[in-house]
Amino acid sequence: GAFGTAKNDLAGPRDFEVDAAQVTVHFAPQHDPIQHLIAGVDAAEHSIRFLIFSFTHPDLRDALIRAHERGVEVVGVVDESQAAIRWSVDDQLAAAGISVFIDGNHENRGWSGGKLHHKLMLIDGDVPGADPVLITGSFNWSRAATRSNDENLVEIREAKLQSQAQALFCDRLAIATPHPDGPAEPRDPCHAWGRLVINEVMPNPVGTDRGQEYVEIVNAGATNVSLAGWSIGDARADDRHVFRRGTLQPGEGVVVFDRGDHAHVPASCTSTSSFLSLNNSGDTVSLRAPDGAVIDTVRYGASRDGESWNRASDGTPGAALIPHGEVEGATEPQSPGTLANGRGFLEGPRFELVINEVMPDPVGRDRGQEYVEIVNLGPDAAPLEGITLSDGNGLRHRFGPEMLAAGRALVLFDQGDHAGIPGARSATTGFLSLNNTGDTLTMSSRDGELMDFVAWDDAGPGESWTRAEDGNPGAPLVLHGDVSPDGRLASPGTRLDGSIW
Repeated sequence: GAFGTAKNDLAGPRDFEVDAAQVTVHFAPQHDPIQHLIAGVDAAEHSIRFLIFSFTHPDLRDALIRAHERGVEVVGVVDESQAAIRWSVDDQLAAAGISVFIDGNHENRGWSGGKLHHKLMLIDGDVPGADPVLITGSFNWSRAATRSNDENLVEIREAKLQSQAQALFCDRLAIATPHPDGPAEPRDPCHAWGRLVINEVMPNPVGTDRGQEYVEIVNAGATNVSLAGWSIGDARADDRHVFRRGTLQPGEGVVVFDRGDHAHVPASCTSTSSFLSLNNSGDTVSLRAPDGAVIDTVRYGASRDGESWNRASDGTPGAALIPHGEVEGATEPQSPGTLANGRGFLEGPRFELVINEVMPDPVGRDRGQEYVEIVNLGPDAAPLEGITLSDGNGLRHRFGPEMLAAGRALVLFDQGDHAGIPGARSATTGFLSLNNTGDTLTMSSRDGELMDFVAWDDAGPGESWTRAEDGNPGAPLVLHGDVSPDGRLASPGTRLDGSIW
């Protein structure tokens, strides 16, 4: 029943061992967590990455500046709304030469939406031989959080979580923008390495291990990655294989065998050491960039004869490594050179769907006149089955088995006959019920991943909200009449100028 400074400190910080992770939990205000965060920054030797909602504490600000001045690479992303307040220290960090970025989710409306709510710092998490620590919890980096609030600060030391935190950091950095007061060329520790992932490991093949053990690497990023200098290692050696040449395109994989002829396996090669020696009873496999930074690490336990270990979701950084037969869609106990379901890595269509135009308040009655326009930017036709549209009140439409050609648009009405509109169809629920005075509409994949979203405010009857530039997913949603070349207030099924998609 006691809170804040009235609480009793029963035992000081709590230390736990969870699987292989060493975990320490500090509670505010009794343990003054900011001092432990500063101590971690002062002990950093190589790199500091951070994602933070509210950052106003001057002592931590000074510690990061000290780390930067002694040569530690400091890169961070701060929440846009909090960076705008008077007491935020992002301006001072940027002015000191630290690579500070502003988060890329600009849909910041009132108390909800658009927030980078993380409280995360990764210290020396990408350097082999260092003592990495992941610091997270509920604790914002402010005087109020450490002196008055009921908060927690969690320190974790565990290799798998370090790589997951690095992947999370890179995802957020990819859509962030450099701080205007920061360096002209801010550091981007993620760009050079793309998103290479250890996707599948075979430690215990049927029969002899020689020539049958393998490690599969996949490029889960959006850019080509040169393999020259990358290496694969285990708990006993860092250089079981060192790539000499080659490039992985986005979505492409390569399979490294210890030896032998494997021409039947797509994109296979043999180890430069002629040995992978993966331990059947359990091991750790690591992927290192040319500068020695550990980019990905996986651990597995006792292995079944002839069954590999595979990411629970192919090519997904941080996804659990599980027995191959337990992966959804798997038909075989292993799949070197392909997805777990046997399909080639590059066989799937590549496309991008954009919510391009929304009509929440048509003239007259809403029923049968509200619509949402969606555009496929390609380059391939988009399979729509299972994709959903939802607003603040729930599901509005779920697509059935149909395709949308690259460069084409569809217009989803709630109901009614709209044969005169190119690409028109009706919502499966029979209702769009778009809020006239403001709402948010999200489009999600069949797996629940966010594909696109838009938000709008009040508008006059008969005028739609549209992307300021047709089909540009980064363009803001604006009133149609403000960007239409001929002043028209809506253009369902056509471009802003009335031309057909």
